[in-house]
Amino acid sequence: MPVIHIKALAGRSKETQLKAAEAIVGTASEIMGAPKEAFTVTYEEFANREEFDEKVVSKEVTPRQDKVLINHGEIVKR
Repeated sequence: MPVIHIKALAGRSKETQLKAAEAIVGTASEIMGAPKEAFTVTYEEFANREEFDEKVVSKEVTPRQDKVLINHGEIVKR
């Protein structure tokens, strides 16, 4: 069962968050061949860039560079 975590700076409406989640699930469902019902999406907001960098970038992205598929909009080539 695919789980997708969205972590972003605060400020987007719940409607926008839901639209983004639905769009991601729709596309992932088609590409992965899994039913939409199989997906779980979480959405976590951070108050500012410093908090985001501290809690997400330094603890989740930087130490797991081998898992990063797209970074700053660019596909990571290995």
